Amino acid sequence: MEWQEENDPRLPSKASWRNRCNALKRFGEDFEVTSIHKAKLTDLRKWRESLTYHQQHARRAEFNKFSNCLMAEGLSKLESNPFTTSDDRPCLLEKGKLSKKHQRLTLESYWTIYEKAEELGYEALQVAMGISRITTMRRADICELNKD
Repeated sequence: MEWQEENDPRLPSKASWRNRCNALKRFGEDFEVTSIHKAKLTDLRKWRESLTYHQQHARRAEFNKFSNCLMAEGLSKLESNPFTTSDDRPCLLEKGKLSKKHQRLTLESYWTIYEKAEELGYEALQVAMGISRITTMRRADICELNKD
């Protein structure tokens, strides 16, 4: 992680980088008993299957890089990178994506929430709701906006 931050100074300011660092730290904690350089594909499979589809999907690219790094340094007994998307080598498979279970917010519900936010004094929520309606920005993008 330090090497990546030294070679790309933009990384520390990105929320996605902090999430990836946390995922790697948790991975290290999960493999405290079984050292990663002694881990077998079955150990990694068992660990990966404990994650949800979204956790697996979000971590795949970073763990692919991490595994490549371990292999390049000779710190892995594995024959190939288990996080690769290549079909010609043994790898860890990703769970299937779940279908969405929730319904879209109706316009009536939207205005109910908007009015309740006013009653509770959540002006910022009303502003964010208005911005998202007009710009179709995601919630995370709206939270990143700065007041100039």
